[in-house]
Amino acid sequence: MEEPNIGGRRINPLGIENRIKSIEGVSDAAVFSVRRNGEEVLACAFESILSRDQIRVQIREVLPARDRPKKWIVYDRFPVTPRGKTDLTVIRREVV
Repeated sequence: MEEPNIGGRRINPLGIENRIKSIEGVSDAAVFSVRRNGEEVLACAFESILSRDQIRVQIREVLPARDRPKKWIVYDRFPVTPRGKTDLTVIRREVV
């Protein structure tokens, strides 16, 4: 997995995903970078039964501020490709 440069430092999306997946009520997560207003920012999609506010509180407990996604979206179920894999193209488009 690519390590994007966010704010002058390399970020490990897989490590952040694993921390987020450890939150009770989050069944899956996808962490990636997106370009927003000419700047690279960290984004995350969650598959969860929790509300945005509940997830926000939990993220503060498991991630330091520098690793917290700036943009995110919560799904009951991730969109999937015809082959049944998580459709990151759709997720990226919806996050931006």
